[in-house]
Amino acid sequence: MTPSIRNFPHWVKPVDHPVIVRTCQSTTSGMSFESASPHLVGNYRDIFLNLLRKDVSLFNIERAKPIFRRVPKNGEIIAPESCTPYVDANSLGYYIKNVLPLVFVRTRKGEVLPDARVAVKYMRENSLDFKDELELIEHYAERIFSSNLFLDYKKRYPLLFSDVSQPYAAFSNVHMAMRLGFYVMTPLGVSTILGPAINQQKILPVHSGLMESEWYHSELFCVFDCPDFKERTLIIKPDTVIAQLYFVAKSSQETTEIIFSESDLGADPLYRARSMEVGVDQLRSGVKPIISKTTGIKSISVACPHCWVSVTAAAENGVPDDHVHIHDFYKGYKALRIEYREALKKKINLNNQLLIKK
Repeated sequence: MTPSIRNFPHWVKPVDHPVIVRTCQSTTSGMSFESASPHLVGNYRDIFLNLLRKDVSLFNIERAKPIFRRVPKNGEIIAPESCTPYVDANSLGYYIKNVLPLVFVRTRKGEVLPDARVAVKYMRENSLDFKDELELIEHYAERIFSSNLFLDYKKRYPLLFSDVSQPYAAFSNVHMAMRLGFYVMTPLGVSTILGPAINQQKILPVHSGLMESEWYHSELFCVFDCPDFKERTLIIKPDTVIAQLYFVAKSSQETTEIIFSESDLGADPLYRARSMEVGVDQLRSGVKPIISKTTGIKSISVACPHCWVSVTAAAENGVPDDHVHIHDFYKGYKALRIEYREALKKKINLNNQLLIKK
């Protein structure tokens, strides 16, 4: 239930579920991609803005995927995707993807230019050095303009509708920042975390940030370390996962209790007992654990008489290729989750029935 509007300042809009609001405007009273072009002088700004699509934000937002890569099909290798907590973490929240190329440029002295517009202007002034990069930027520029007028206007103003990239600017002497083109509204007690993509390669050194989006209803921005690259340019193509957004109950951190148990065997006693029962039930029904075979130095184990004599000798001198150590992975976690959710549904249905009778 949403708290009464009277409990909030007049400028806070309460919601009962997270809402992500995308916009083509910016908090600086300009259009989102206006800060992406170096040519907006005089009446060129009006021409550029009139052709910008009004249904495009700075970044695209997509629901995160539980499995986002091609999993190798090797019977002897257990992929992390076989682990339910890992997959659940992957699917948390939303991907933030760039619409245009992210372009970073070094000067001849090796310094990274601090602003997207400056970088594009530098490349245009040195177009012979950056021919391929400028062609790539031009290829994607059409994405943000009205298609029915684009070709005609591009013939008349070729650079205006070619030299445009994903906006960013210096945040400090060692950081950069990107506006994201959306803001978030969340229910009371729920905050928004923006940070690196979960379990994925870090395309940019993004910093994590937490916004109290129950009241902070303004455009979000992403901060990252000034990228380190060896060549003159670093280009991140469009539709790349730059960051990931998800929701947390920030207030729960303040009420968390830490206790110590001398008797619990690594789990809540009731949970542990049921977990062992489920394991026995699965074995009886023919559900086998996942088996992994590791060979060579990866199979070193003090459970092996050979390794136990001297782990150092085994690690440094190597072990035979047929030296196998078998790991098995228990599937009871998934069964317990299903059992819990089914029980929860029954309890909710029962409570609803009691409320109806009242």
